Amino acid sequence: MRLALLVFLPAFAAAQPMDLFGAGPRSIGMAGVQAAADDDWSAAYYNPALLWHGSVGVGFNYSVPQLFIRQTAEAMPGQELSARTPVDYPGIAFGASVPLIGVLRDKVALGVTLYSPVRHVFRSHIIDEGTAYFLRYDNAPERLQLALGLSIRPLPWLALGLGTQVLSNYFGYAEFTTVLGMNGPGRVIRRRLDSEVLGVFAPTVGLAVGPLKWFKVSAYWRGELKTTFEQPIAVDLGTFGSLDVMVSGVTQYSPHVFGLGIWAVFLDGRMTAGVDLAYERWSATPPLVPDIRINLPQTLRDLGFHPDIVSRELAMGFSDTLVPRIGLEYRPLDRLAVRAGWCYRPTMVPPQTGRSNFLDADANVMSLGLGWAFDDPLKMAKTLNVDLAGQLTALSHRQVVKDGANSNPNYRFGGTNLLVSLAVKYQF
Repeated sequence: MRLALLVFLPAFAAAQPMDLFGAGPRSIGMAGVQAAADDDWSAAYYNPALLWHGSVGVGFNYSVPQLFIRQTAEAMPGQELSARTPVDYPGIAFGASVPLIGVLRDKVALGVTLYSPVRHVFRSHIIDEGTAYFLRYDNAPERLQLALGLSIRPLPWLALGLGTQVLSNYFGYAEFTTVLGMNGPGRVIRRRLDSEVLGVFAPTVGLAVGPLKWFKVSAYWRGELKTTFEQPIAVDLGTFGSLDVMVSGVTQYSPHVFGLGIWAVFLDGRMTAGVDLAYERWSATPPLVPDIRINLPQTLRDLGFHPDIVSRELAMGFSDTLVPRIGLEYRPLDRLAVRAGWCYRPTMVPPQTGRSNFLDADANVMSLGLGWAFDDPLKMAKTLNVDLAGQLTALSHRQVVKDGANSNPNYRFGGTNLLVSLAVKYQF
């Protein structure tokens, strides 16, 4: 006997849009080093201790994944490659840094960074672990992400930062009462469906120390960010009993991240060079598949069926990673900034030899950027900055060889992702 239920659930994803691509074209152009966030609204995400002077800006990102999944072995009877590749992702970014005035001038600043997808603010679908898909790219860019930050400077050379990241959590409840039919279709005589989206928060803590004008050290911790869903469904079948279904799990996960950055300024302030190292604790990743539990009505139990139907357990087996970054910014002219960066992002995903098909690979991330400072025609700010960045992520090709009986044949995957980012920013 087979029982089929259709339940709409939030899509599963690892990492967030700003984790994956960066926040703002200056940071994207320098591969996400903290030096790029110094005195910029993107510091609300990277390290809130780096918030200082006032700025406000808006930008547009467009991501073009060119990723592939190709079968490499002849399919056995009953096997068929089930795979999906991501689509293009447009998004809008907004940020502001607001220093306080009065006795708190040059001592306290507030910041906000927001990324919003253009197509979806909240998207729901489910991907079975038997379907091969790119864990970082399939859903993460389609998430609304908000970062808030506070910077306090007790000393001219010391800054402390505190902030939070915000994502949405989904909860719902469905209840139906039915009358079963014999000579015709049954009827639903009572129905109720509730759903709500709530915020989930993760802390960010930062530190910046710059005893020398040309040299600075900074560190940060971004807390684990996990969104969950819970969808209980109760179907009253009258004299046949009640069918109770509970669907729950994790829809979005970003690990604890500990980062250290060092940068220096050379050539009378024209050259900035930064190096970062981040430790990402992916080993704590919970199962990114739904946990489905069904309690059968008494009628089916009387026929000999076990009262409970449960999901198969799945261990993720992810590994912690170290992510190095290098970023440069050179100003050949007072108004012109030229930027470049590189990042190596090792994969946290083990070989997918079993029934799961979470795809990720070691990646080289290369970035270039330009910025031009105009005089503000409205005379409201010091400058009106226009920044442009391009980022190419090259995933190494990876072979998947399945063990034993499996619904998927062997396959290979890899490819690239191209991101273009443009922003306009007022610097006060």
